[in-house]
Amino acid sequence: MDIKSVQVVVRYPPIANIHARWTPSPSTLSVTLLCSAPAIPPPLIRWYKAPHKLLTTEPNLTLNKLSKNTLSLQIPQITLSALGTYKCKAENEFGQSSAEFNLTGVPHSPIFSSQADSVQSPMLEYNITWSTLTLSPIVEYLVMYRIYKAEKYNIPGSWRIIAVPERKLPRGFIVTATHTLKGLEPSVTYEMKVAAVSTYGRGQWSKMILFSLNKGTNTAINPGSSHLPLLSPARKSISVSSSHIARHTPRHPFLFSLITIIIIRSSL
Repeated sequence: MDIKSVQVVVRYPPIANIHARWTPSPSTLSVTLLCSAPAIPPPLIRWYKAPHKLLTTEPNLTLNKLSKNTLSLQIPQITLSALGTYKCKAENEFGQSSAEFNLTGVPHSPIFSSQADSVQSPMLEYNITWSTLTLSPIVEYLVMYRIYKAEKYNIPGSWRIIAVPERKLPRGFIVTATHTLKGLEPSVTYEMKVAAVSTYGRGQWSKMILFSLNKGTNTAINPGSSHLPLLSPARKSISVSSSHIARHTPRHPFLFSLITIIIIRSSL
């Protein structure tokens, strides 16, 4: 009996998606946008900046074809003029697809860099440190927390929100902050998340973390899901003198050019 093999090639239109790779340094911040669009036959991929500007390689932009289905766009130094909406469009004879990426000055989600699991806390306090990637000066952080689980409570408690002012003028694109939650209850599990606020607005909330506290130590447990904020912080304005700003000029002019008035909100 003769055996014959048949090769079947399924052709389909592209499905575009964008992935960002950030590269911060003390004085500059670059980003590489990867537009991937699997398709057969391979698609033609183009990059645009809103509203309809077709992008090509130039001094402040680099296009690189990484594979037959992937075209990258690198912005080696992000400045005010680089902010905007970027769109990649992929098409072949069977259809087309596009994806967008919005490059703004809004801070990224904070990432917790310390979740202590063995700290003496006779005053029932919890210390937490986080880092935030941001293109513009951070004005404050919003810390939300509540009782998540306790024997004497049948349901989670009400959310509390604290506005933590950022009084340091920026020296880089990655900003680190620390806060101590005070007046907590022992033998209770709390959940908490943080968001950064810049001159462009509030960024996305961090991942939720759970932690328990007793009279001797505090212990971070594990990340969980996020929730929407329910409360708003009170506001208080203070002035920053021009001489103070001059003494603390950031290394990169992009951030310094955004500093006009710094509004610092008081804690609730």
